[in-house]
Amino acid sequence: MKTGRLTLKWDVATFKDAGLKLVGPEDFLRKSCQILPGDLASHSNLIPYCLDFSAQESIYCSGLSPELAQQAVFHYEYLRGNVKKIVTVPWENDQRSVRPLKNNPIFLLSPGRCGSTLLNKMLGMLNVWGLSEPDFLTQAILECARMRRSNFDHGAILDQVNKLTHDLLSPYLAINHVPIIIKMRSQANIYPKCLYRDAEEKPKSIFLIRDFIPWAHSTARTFMQPPDHIYKSYISALKCYTYLKKNTNCLLLRYEDLSEKNPLPLHKLSDFLGARILEDHQFNYGKNSQEGSLVKSMRDEGVVEPSTLKAIQTMWEAIGPSVLRDFPEFAYDQ
Repeated sequence: MKTGRLTLKWDVATFKDAGLKLVGPEDFLRKSCQILPGDLASHSNLIPYCLDFSAQESIYCSGLSPELAQQAVFHYEYLRGNVKKIVTVPWENDQRSVRPLKNNPIFLLSPGRCGSTLLNKMLGMLNVWGLSEPDFLTQAILECARMRRSNFDHGAILDQVNKLTHDLLSPYLAINHVPIIIKMRSQANIYPKCLYRDAEEKPKSIFLIRDFIPWAHSTARTFMQPPDHIYKSYISALKCYTYLKKNTNCLLLRYEDLSEKNPLPLHKLSDFLGARILEDHQFNYGKNSQEGSLVKSMRDEGVVEPSTLKAIQTMWEAIGPSVLRDFPEFAYDQ
């Protein structure tokens, strides 16, 4: 590992065409910089943004509001759209020994397009705080999955992820005693084991699912994905749920149950989180949870070809029986 490198604070501009791209060090045009003295703990108001694997650095956004980041539709979108200064921390300069936080965070995973963004926002209204897609976690998962295929050790990356997760949650845990929910991108389904490497006891997780055909239609309309890509995403989600069911205390929620204003899932969620949920508060799935985001505009503009809809139907006819056999708890009504 490199030695003698400096922790630097940069003035930056962000590239405007990043879209839904996963975060990365290339998101910034770096301008002037200054050396930051002392260790990372001496510098407040830093929010983790991403990892730079080639430079072996962690990148933080400086001068932004943790409160606004928590309230944002997408955490990464708020950071990328508002940051003016970043701090780059060489991994060898961060010698902290950070223990995993007990019962925190609770990860919310799903195949996407099934109400997880709205569920995450609604939790905040119920005194349970959530963060929507802090992308360094998904970034690390994809890199670790790549390294696993190449038989490389990814322990150093997960050490840094543990530190960044601690830094991410610290502002909220200081004033809120209930667990923090972190909603993940669907790409995280590829290697969920990375999220639980240092768990000292069986952690909690939440998995949200939606009936296949409406999910596939929504995915095709929003992201303009071909049927074979949709199929692979769904299978990845099933594998993720299999891992969570075996290795975590996993609460399974269905989009359809929540949208029908059925009180039972809300009571399950309340018991699971150890937090009181107001009984007169309904999950309003008629409200667009992604208003103002790029995902919302993509969904509004998307048009699905009849051939794609037919391929999706054919796909479900092929995989539906095995899904129902292997995952009876999904209780689909297709």
